[in-house]
Amino acid sequence: MNRGAQHRQMRFDYRQQNLIRYSPNSDLTLASLNRNINSQLAAVGLLWCLQKSQSCTEQYIGNVFIACWQRGEDIAEPQVIRQAIKLAGVSTDKFTAYSNGAGPDKLNNLRKNLEQQGVFDTPFYLLQADSFLGRQHLPMIRWLLCDRQGPKPI
Repeated sequence: MNRGAQHRQMRFDYRQQNLIRYSPNSDLTLASLNRNINSQLAAVGLLWCLQKSQSCTEQYIGNVFIACWQRGEDIAEPQVIRQAIKLAGVSTDKFTAYSNGAGPDKLNNLRKNLEQQGVFDTPFYLLQADSFLGRQHLPMIRWLLCDRQGPKPI
């Protein structure tokens, strides 16, 4: 196996172990982990929800997560995303047109903007002029967001 393939396999194994490690904290039984998931339409659905109602986004994300990881549904299928949007309390009227035009364009522009800021993987956090890759930085981010109150986490 060449180094590139070996590295991809190591990243896949690490992400799979993270899913297994954190799923009990979510009370979820994960469906098949060995899938190649196309999340572009789900991301377009999130942009749709954001422009309709900021308050629905957490519910929408939860709906997509459950559809994908608990029920094993294909989140590249428009009916799965429309259902997640509806369950979040947002109208899907004109979503099909958005998902075939302005939505993907907006998503691509957002991706380009984030790449220019140095975002290249997830989870990635941008806070003021600082960037953080990985959940291990959450204590530091929390400390910074709370005006540096308490002992420095590092």
